[in-house]
Amino acid sequence: MASIHSNDPYFKYSGYSFALRYCLANIAKFDEGLAKKMAKKVNKGIRKNFKESKDFNAKYESFVENIFEDITDNYLTMNEHKHGLEPYSKFTGLMINYYKENEL
Repeated sequence: MASIHSNDPYFKYSGYSFALRYCLANIAKFDEGLAKKMAKKVNKGIRKNFKESKDFNAKYESFVENIFEDITDNYLTMNEHKHGLEPYSKFTGLMINYYKENEL
């Protein structure tokens, strides 16, 4: 959220694009058709940037990522973060609720 208040347009863009991508991914978990429909409304250049980012990340994906995620989840759970990584997926709801009461 801090990035969208930056004077640096690239930093500001990264904040907005991160939030948008996160929201679309969460919508897709519940309604993939709706997420695709909404994504079509996103500026073509931004969609291209999302694809470039996805392609870049795909080049470096490996099974190690899944292992690291499991280790991190277990570490958080063992250190009294009873929901492990789950709260990180609640980002969208928290962000929406925040901006219901605060100016974007």
